[in-house]
This record gives sequence, C-alpha cells and structure tokens, in this order.
Amino acid sequence: MSHLGPGLGLDTVNARRRAPFFHGYAYRLDGAAPILVADFARGRWARAGAVAPVSDILAVSGAAKRIVAADGTIAISPADAPAFTWRSGRPRLLVEGPATNLLVRSGEMHLWSVPSPVALRPARTGAADIAPDGSLGAARLDYPANAVVGASSFGYIYASRVGLSSGTYTFSCWLRGLGGGEMTYLILSTADLSQTYAAPCMLTTQWQRFSLTFTTPGYGSTVYFCIGRDGRDPAQAPPLPAQTLFAWGAQAEAGAIATSYIPTAASAVARIADVVQLTPAAAAPLQGAAASLAWRGRVRAAEASQPLVGLPSGYALLRGGTTPAELRLDGSSAAALSLGAVLPGEIGAAIGWDGAGRAGAVNGAAAVSDAAGLDRARTDIFLGGSAGLPAGCALEIDELVAWAARGSGAGLAAQARGWL
Repeated sequence: MSHLGPGLGLDTVNARRRAPFFHGYAYRLDGAAPILVADFARGRWARAGAVAPVSDILAVSGAAKRIVAADGTIAISPADAPAFTWRSGRPRLLVEGPATNLLVRSGEMHLWSVPSPVALRPARTGAADIAPDGSLGAARLDYPANAVVGASSFGYIYASRVGLSSGTYTFSCWLRGLGGGEMTYLILSTADLSQTYAAPCMLTTQWQRFSLTFTTPGYGSTVYFCIGRDGRDPAQAPPLPAQTLFAWGAQAEAGAIATSYIPTAASAVARIADVVQLTPAAAAPLQGAAASLAWRGRVRAAEASQPLVGLPSGYALLRGGTTPAELRLDGSSAAALSLGAVLPGEIGAAIGWDGAGRAGAVNGAAAVSDAAGLDRARTDIFLGGSAGLPAGCALEIDELVAWAARGSGAGLAAQARGWL
C-alpha cells in the first residue's frame, strides 16, 4: 500500500499505466487529447476515446502489391487492404499512384538479350538463386574479364522498349554479388546513343534494389535497359575483372522513384492507384467547423499539387504546391497557405482551422496562419487523393492524429514533428 496519500505514489503510477496510449503527453495538443489516432508504425488505432481496429479507420481500394517485409524480403499485400512497407526500418502505411512495369520477363532475366562482341557476353543461368520474394527465380550472370579498349568493349544483358513518350522514368533491379565487392552498372541508352545514363552498383552478398532515373524527350527508336559494363564510358573503362552476380525483379516505370515491384512475363503489366479513405466515423472529426490534424511520414517524390490529405473533386487539405518542393495547407478557393519548401522527405505537419481562419506548421518550424476559411467540401477525407496519387508518387505514413479544436501556433508547431 502507498503511504503517500490519495492520488499519489503507487495509485498514480498504476493509473498512468492503465491510461490508454492516446492519452499520453506526446499526443496532446494544447493539453487536449486527440479524438482520432492512427499509429501505423506501431499498429495501434483509436477513435472517439476508445481503441479501435484499423478497419474502423480506413477503407482501401487497390491492387495486390509486393511490399518490403520486416525481414527485408518481398511479400504480397492483398488487394483492397492497407499495405505496410518496412522500407524505412519500421512499418509504414504505403500509398502509391498507378504504375506500369514496361520491361518484360522481369523475373526471368536470364532470357534477356546480350549484344556483341561474343567474347564479352555474360553466361546466363535461370533459376540459379533464391530471389527476394522467396522464389527460385533469380538469374546468375557470369561476366568474363574484359581487357578490350574501344568501341566493342561492352558486355551486358539488356531489355528494350520502342517509342517511350517524353518524360521522366526510373529503371530498377535487385542485385547481389557472389562474394561481395562486385561493381556493375544500370545503363540506359537510346539506339542512336544520343542519350546514355549509368548508375554504379556496388554489390554485397545481400540483395539490394538499385535504381536509375532518367528523362527522355521521346523517341520512336529503341531504348535499351542494360545491366553490366560499357567500356565506351570512361567511368567504366577496361580492364575489368571477371565477376558473378545475381539479378531479379527489373522494372522500368514512369516517374522519378521506384515503386512496388510489378512482375511481368511476355508483356508490360499495370497496377492501379491506391485509394485510401477514412471511414465516415474516422472522418467526422475533420468535418466540423474547428479541427486540427497532424500528418507524419515520408513523401517520396516532389510532384506539383501531390495530395497528402485529399478531399472530393480533386481538392486537398494538405498537398504539394505548384512549386513541387512546397507543402501547402489548402482547402480555400481564395489562397493556399505555404508551410515551406520541404518536399520530398520526412514530413511532420500539423494544421488547424476554425471560423477565424487556418494555421499550419511543418518540421518544427513556427506556425503560419491566415484568415481564409475552408470552403472545400470535406464530406470525404483521403490519405492521398480522392482518385489516388499521380503516377510516380508514393507516401509512407507513420501517423495521422486529429483533435476537435484548432490548435494554437505553439501547439501546432509542437505537433509538427516526426513520429516518436
């Protein structure tokens, strides 16, 4: 028994232990507890003062996708369910735009083509190693030593595409070395060699996903996606040692990031955008005349007007600006409130509004405010956009928290932090 008197000592300690997680100090805004918490990183959710399952918080429409699991392998997340990726070392809710893998035979890379000269072609063996998804699908590539200098000093495997439209694309692939320390390259080359790109890949004995982003003005001719060495590039010039590596999961897609892997066989394969919506009960706290919201996670690309918290008809509460690096509190036809040039990257944003206007802060900076009201419909609330994200965009969300009042400037700045 405690002898410190009522409300003190062990009674107080035990009461604190029994308090629900969302009553903790870190969740309080100007002293008030939240009315909605979705802590995706810890797998805990609460609504209206009670712990709730994630199905009470989110409704998801989307395709099955291959995500990074806790052990670093690739696992399948089912369709129409929240997808969680461990790409950042903890589970985060993954929301992605649509994507198409333009490369065929992405899991059978021993069937990719090889160029001349014959003496420098890598030997290719299928089903030679366990791939990141647990299948016996990785290709073994044995590259011979290369001492040739000149126009014929190249040895690689390649896949090709004809007639890419203008824009930005990303080429990615999982690679590992036989002994570690091997060096190879992801290479992109147009048929007329007017554009070439190369990304060095230093291999270990563990699978790693490497990527190369490039921009093309559009070509009717062939574009080659290569893995190996091209001695015509001074950075890759011979002499080069013999080496063995394993390859799996090649992908080429529109946009500046590599999104979740899409397997292909004889033709390109598309994946639809994720549409992630708060349930009506979870959205209700954000539909009143006064509310505050904290969003914590990672924005992987800086795309103009990319929505983080979307509204119907393509509008948003929180979005990227027309200047892609800018984060904005929107919701008014009069003006958008700039929270700073912070995209892409790790974001801790807190916003609030009431009849007197709106305010917001990001990454611990002082809050900014104006007197503009929120005249956009908030009948539905989305993580991402009402129709999903644009192609080449992805969000990895740690946490979403809402309160039933507009926070003070100091309160919003305190909540504009990363996940704890």
